[in-house]
Amino acid sequence: MKRIFLDTEFTDLNRNTYNIISLGMVELESKRGYYIEFTDTYWTSECSQFVKETVIPLLNTGKVPNESRMNSTEAVRAMYSYLASFDDDIEFMVDAPHWDYPLVLPFIEQFKDELNRKIVLSNYVVSDLDRAEAHIRISDRLFETMRRHHAFDDAYVAATLFEQLPEDFEVLQSFKIFPTSKGN
Repeated sequence: MKRIFLDTEFTDLNRNTYNIISLGMVELESKRGYYIEFTDTYWTSECSQFVKETVIPLLNTGKVPNESRMNSTEAVRAMYSYLASFDDDIEFMVDAPHWDYPLVLPFIEQFKDELNRKIVLSNYVVSDLDRAEAHIRISDRLFETMRRHHAFDDAYVAATLFEQLPEDFEVLQSFKIFPTSKGN
C-alpha cells in the first residue's frame, strides 16, 4: 500500500462555508508528488484575513514540481492520473481529517471505480510529545527552503517527518472507503 501524505489549503475555518484552494500530495517512499491550485472553487473575497495574507501570496509561484492551476474537472483527471500511476492500493495520510477529507472526497468519488484501487483514509498524530522538539527542529530546517501553509510543502514536510521519525507517530482512524471492484 502506498502512503500518500495529503494537505489542503482552504478559504476559512468555517466547515459550513469553506472551500478548497489548493491540494498537495506526496508519496512517502519516492517523495513523488502532485500539486493543484483550483481556479473555480473559491473567490479571494470569501477568504479569511489569515488566508489572504498567508496562503494566497504563495499561489502560482512555479516553485513546485508538477504545479498546476486548473478547474475542478481538470483536477479530477489530474488526481486520477497521479494516483493511477501507483501500482498499489493507496493510504491517504492527513493531520486534520475533519478539514481535509470533506474537501477531497468529492473529487475521488468521481473516479474511484475507474481507479480500481482500495483507498484507505488515515490520520496521524505525534504520539510522543517528549519528542516534539525533534519535530520542530526538523520542520524548521525544512521550512528554511519551503513555505508554511502551502499544500505541497506542508505535505512534503509531513512525509519527511514521518519517514525520519516513524516511531514518534501513531496512525489513527484508518478505514477503507473505496473497495476495489475486484472485491478486495
